[in-house]
Amino acid sequence: MKDASSNQPPASFLDPMVDAAQAAGAIIRRHYLSDSLEVRKKTAQGDLVSSADLESEREILDRLHGAFPGASVVAEESGGSHTSGTAFYVDPVDGTLNFVHGVPFFAVSIGCWVDGAPTAGVVLNPSGDLYTAVRGAGSKKNGVPIGVSQAPALKDALIASGWPYDRTHRARLYGQMDRLYLQCQELRALGCASLGFCLLAEGAFDAYWEWDLKPWDMAAGVLVVMEAGGTVSSLDGGGFDLESGGVAASNGRFHEELVAAIKGP
Repeated sequence: MKDASSNQPPASFLDPMVDAAQAAGAIIRRHYLSDSLEVRKKTAQGDLVSSADLESEREILDRLHGAFPGASVVAEESGGSHTSGTAFYVDPVDGTLNFVHGVPFFAVSIGCWVDGAPTAGVVLNPSGDLYTAVRGAGSKKNGVPIGVSQAPALKDALIASGWPYDRTHRARLYGQMDRLYLQCQELRALGCASLGFCLLAEGAFDAYWEWDLKPWDMAAGVLVVMEAGGTVSSLDGGGFDLESGGVAASNGRFHEELVAAIKGP
């Protein structure tokens, strides 16, 4: 079927995406801290999938396929591919490890990209906060516009990141963390990339960097940052690539400092 949604205005994607995220959020809340939750390991010790992930993803996919027939959907648990036109990138529970352990820091993330450009993004913390972004129309939290911080330099910045599943490259991670820790205000590791981006977008964090990510980890959050006035790039400061697995994001006021610290000598 031809993807007719590619010609739609960016704002037209948002409401069905929010509906899908809210429906998934209800499923996740029902499973949270439940004795009946089923969990198994996927690719690594910390890479888990639960019955909540699977049920949440099915609900999102059903709703997106119904609202946008012909569009591609790339989801964490069921896969999928995208070549051109409209694509939705779905993480049904971003932060599954937090979710399974009862740490209340996880989210539903749905990003819409059209012809390779971020177009709409929705990140829902099932405890209630809803972050949205539409290309050219700004970012919002619970319907209220948000913007990045005004921290002027790396030394003033609270910076967030996450732990990669692949532990064979830990020396690279430790090097980056050490350089940034010595130059910034302090570091945080969250375990939920999408909410990390959103906290940057609303000014709680001043920067975020991570690698070994998947497109569904970033597709919504990077747009929330950009539309909130932030800067998003590759880890070496070049153009951001959704498929690269790496991202450097900041309020834009010290981005070159951030990238230089990540890259190192």
